[in-house]
Amino acid sequence: MPSLIKQAETYLAERKKWAEAGKPMRSQERIEELFNICKECEHFRSYYCGICGCFINKGTTFNKLAWSSTRCPLEQISKIPKWFEEDDFNPELIEKKKKEGDCGCPKH
Repeated sequence: MPSLIKQAETYLAERKKWAEAGKPMRSQERIEELFNICKECEHFRSYYCGICGCFINKGTTFNKLAWSSTRCPLEQISKIPKWFEEDDFNPELIEKKKKEGDCGCPKH
């Protein structure tokens, strides 16, 4: 479990990223899907992630799972994340689409 200072830093960084993206939210169905993934993880601790310390639940208040600009923090311990930002906010997917010539804009 990260220290309270580290938890606050992580939360504020994720919240800033989310706010700068326009505060995009995941659907309730997607939140529940991610929650089910998290609760099977060895780092899940009742109501928070044991890696980053963020609260994770099925609601939308103070819940990292609700923000579609967030991803699973497993990469912080050199593991592959179990879930990523939604497509519109996933930097790797955006870069891949650019390389493939799909910028996401309407075709002309």
